[in-house]
Amino acid sequence: MECIQPSSEISNEDPNNFDCETNISALEWNKDPLHKGNNIEENQNSKRLKQRKKMKKILLKNFKSKLNDDGFPIRIVLSGYPFHLRRVDRDHQGKPTKLRYYCKHYRCKRCNCKFIALSPFETFETPDLQHSNFCKQIKEQQFNIISYEIVSKVIDQLEKPHMSTQKILIKLQRLFKELSDNEKCITYPTKTNLLKIIKESRCLKSQYDSSDVLRIKRTLDETDNLLQIYQMVPEQMIIYSSRRLLNYLKTSQRIYIDGTFKVSPKGAYQILIVMGYLPNIDETKPLCWVLLKSKKQEEYIRCFQNLRSLCTNWNPNYSSSDYKKSLHNALVYCFPNAYKIGCWFHFKQCLKRNVNKYNPSTKDSTNKQILTAIGNLAIYDPETVIEQFLDTVKRYPEFDKFFKYFGRNFLKKWDIKFWNVKYLPKESRTNNPLESYNGKIAKQIGQKRPLLDVAKGLQEEEQYIYGEIERKHRIQIVKRNK
Repeated sequence: MECIQPSSEISNEDPNNFDCETNISALEWNKDPLHKGNNIEENQNSKRLKQRKKMKKILLKNFKSKLNDDGFPIRIVLSGYPFHLRRVDRDHQGKPTKLRYYCKHYRCKRCNCKFIALSPFETFETPDLQHSNFCKQIKEQQFNIISYEIVSKVIDQLEKPHMSTQKILIKLQRLFKELSDNEKCITYPTKTNLLKIIKESRCLKSQYDSSDVLRIKRTLDETDNLLQIYQMVPEQMIIYSSRRLLNYLKTSQRIYIDGTFKVSPKGAYQILIVMGYLPNIDETKPLCWVLLKSKKQEEYIRCFQNLRSLCTNWNPNYSSSDYKKSLHNALVYCFPNAYKIGCWFHFKQCLKRNVNKYNPSTKDSTNKQILTAIGNLAIYDPETVIEQFLDTVKRYPEFDKFFKYFGRNFLKKWDIKFWNVKYLPKESRTNNPLESYNGKIAKQIGQKRPLLDVAKGLQEEEQYIYGEIERKHRIQIVKRNK
């Protein structure tokens, strides 16, 4: 297993400017007992500490934005001596500019001490000189603690990857309510703001670390497998393949591309599978697996550019994919001379899902007639598709909404030649082999496995695929010699 380290190292700089010495308890992580050795523990702790600081930055940003938008907090202390919001100064647009919190210390009932807050964690004090000796020090400590204590408890919930977003949301709402009831919380964000916090913090967890790659390199056997790692700040991409499979991919003139979400490891959005047609055995085989962070067009473009750097002079004549516009645009950008075709199987599945959505009919036979009539447009001559479609619209006026959907998505958004398979051989009309392969590999590797388990599973899969290609190639040679 060869490993090429990312070109740019991960920065260890503190993204948040806060006092770690006085609040170190809010930043400590429990060491994983499965990892032995001081170096590994230190790497894990530094990685988690950095992750926690990034999540803290997201939380502080969302708290500030919530405050500046609504001016909504009620309490601002942790224990016993609350500052109550008594006045909100607003600008000409109605947005809060200053929040004035007045002291409620039990020993100074007439105290005029107040904190003027521009945000929950940026405050300055205008003390009452007669009474400030009683409560000034306590209030300063409370302000110092609040920006860490609450955020730390929230992060404790966010760092549980096995929990769903909805469960984390419920736990956070209960946590904020409990803290607020005990006068330990300034405020708690709305449901929309909490969902934003959860989403952003979970996106941070998808960043791979160089220590993960080193563990894979030490664990896997030294075989002909190839592990290429590309780091594009702030994204990363991992490509699994081998030299022998890449040689087949380089000579393949027909490629089939699809993504699977079930097998993607923790931290990856999907695994993009690239299949190639091998004329010497007259079959399509998966030749490359790419771990992607998203399904954006830029991510697909980087993926194909990296594959072209591995497979020099790789220019397929034909590519088949589903109906993701971002994937299609990336194929057009990277392979301008290749003939692009949409999968016929996905075309029919899309029609089947939407015919009941837009025009639910009590008669299944009518729906089947519509699906047959519209589905057959893909095998008519492209020049007669519009005419056939208008005839179908006239015959079934009650399905007007479904016809509008089809015209909007398949006649305007996509070129007819992209989903029309009239002049293609039957084996090239669909990437259905990829769909069956997705189910097979999901059973073999499992769903949402760690990165190391996925690497081992793909290593075994590579050896099996190469063995099958060689075996069938020998069979073809024997048949030709007879």
